[in-house]
Amino acid sequence: MTGEKVPTLPKVRTKLIKHGHPEWMVETEYLADVMKDIQGIIGNDASIFQPGCGCGYVLDALWEVGYTNLTGLDKNKGDVGDDWNPEIKFIHSTIGNLVDCDNKFRPEDVINSLPQYDVVFTHRFLHIWPDEKDWLFKKIANKANKFLITLEGEEGSRTAFWTHLPRNYQSVFEKFGFKQIFSEVNVFPFQNNEIITMTLRVFKRNEVNFQQ
Repeated sequence: MTGEKVPTLPKVRTKLIKHGHPEWMVETEYLADVMKDIQGIIGNDASIFQPGCGCGYVLDALWEVGYTNLTGLDKNKGDVGDDWNPEIKFIHSTIGNLVDCDNKFRPEDVINSLPQYDVVFTHRFLHIWPDEKDWLFKKIANKANKFLITLEGEEGSRTAFWTHLPRNYQSVFEKFGFKQIFSEVNVFPFQNNEIITMTLRVFKRNEVNFQQ
């Protein structure tokens, strides 16, 4: 996507350096650019949800470029702790730990309890889901009113994660009422001088028409 380049996100950059993850800045800026491209369509107050948000760096970036209605969900706030932006809602849930969950855990209960959002986006999250959890993709898709955005390691991609379970997410989500409107593959720096290859996909819900 070729929209307006966001600023250098000094607050996010400072937090990433403070918590020892400066190499994640490239991915964070990239996703902020993507979200900036649709900002004129959905508005600053659009509700945006990130399951598996981790430390919340991407949500921080979206706040810094002007989005004001942000929600993240994960099992904890990672390295950030008290540095979590109080303006961003955090939902504590073990849904992000699906690989290790036991049979008593019902992630569908967590998903079903959530409202719908204008935009749902995932970043290095879906690739941890084992095949027996594929039904959760539909649950996630049903929470997106307008856009669904994924930045994930896909089939044949080079990834630094041992949990990588590659899929083609166009095939996954277009059967749930979405149309892919953009995709591209990019290489990003990762920790310990490694690189990861991820695919960006932007989907629009089929029945939604926007006035340009």
